[in-house]
Amino acid sequence: MATNKRNGNNIIVEGQIADASGHTDFQGTLDEAMEVIMNGVKNEGKWVYVNGNPYIFNNFDGAEEGQVRDMLMNEENPSFVLTGKLQGGN
Repeated sequence: MATNKRNGNNIIVEGQIADASGHTDFQGTLDEAMEVIMNGVKNEGKWVYVNGNPYIFNNFDGAEEGQVRDMLMNEENPSFVLTGKLQGGN
């Protein structure tokens, strides 16, 4: 298993993207991870867990995107999980 390393300003992020058939592993730069995360939550209705903690978007704006980026940047081994939207019931 590869470990996440900081090479100068290059932060490597690992992730999992869940769908109906299982999940896809992700490993890429911080910018690539942010693109995948924002596409998943904005366009596909997915929920994101950043470094093991759920992050709930309210406005899908630059401030929230900045918070997610900061969370990943400040973690020694940054990671995310994108899951399908949770279904609730009574």
